[in-house]
Amino acid sequence: MTPTTWFEAYLQRSGSRRVGHMWQCPGHRDASPSLSLTEGMEGRVLVKCFAGCPTDRIVDVLGLSMSALFESPPFAPERAWRDSRAQVLYPELEAGGSGGRGPRLGVPIETGFHYYTDDARLRRERFAGGKKRITWEERIGRTTWSGGLSSITLAELPLYRQVEALQGALCGEEVIVCESESSVDALFDAGLYATTWAGGATSPNLDRLQTVLSDHRVLLVPDNDIPGLDCSRRIREALIDKTASFRELLPAAGEDARDILRTAGTEAFRNQSFAPAL
Repeated sequence: MTPTTWFEAYLQRSGSRRVGHMWQCPGHRDASPSLSLTEGMEGRVLVKCFAGCPTDRIVDVLGLSMSALFESPPFAPERAWRDSRAQVLYPELEAGGSGGRGPRLGVPIETGFHYYTDDARLRRERFAGGKKRITWEERIGRTTWSGGLSSITLAELPLYRQVEALQGALCGEEVIVCESESSVDALFDAGLYATTWAGGATSPNLDRLQTVLSDHRVLLVPDNDIPGLDCSRRIREALIDKTASFRELLPAAGEDARDILRTAGTEAFRNQSFAPAL
């Protein structure tokens, strides 16, 4: 048994489910499998999380040492998992199901793209009945797009619409930080400057947010759900002492920035006296 086959068996024993060639990553709440395992020279395990989790974190959460990537441990994966006493909680898979044999969604009734760079984009598909599917794609050659990101991690991507948001910030405009690319697009359409990061609420790119938004005016508008509020706390701690001004605006329970825009309009974001979140 090579280190790669051993590691795959161990990962499966931990509860990770596989969809196509991708596994659920133990390093974050991975409802849409983003962990790639490939075999390198001499059977070495090559681990890559396309959501940005570093390899040492993945190995540590599984209760292993980095040596397991180079040489198969002496015990069978089942025994090694039992003896490790590690505990990993994997979320339910998004529509599509385990092993790619979940409910068939059919042909999407709406497809949109959010471009982070010329060669990396987020594909959003909406299906009848309200089902949605979100996947990353990377340009291969001049015209072909392939599922997943192979040459760049989410952590290496710029903020969404970063150049436009920074242009507004340099002109003294307040930049709205929210969780969704769709919200950013809606805010821009309304004449506001906004941005988000690649990866969603589970993995805010705090370093990138600090680098781009330090010394500028920032309005944080989180999604008002448990992941969104936890994410906003992390962003607040990262930015509040780095920016020229920092405000927060909390939507109603279960809502996001687009909902505020729809119900209260642009003045809800521009009005300095609007009640901030606590």
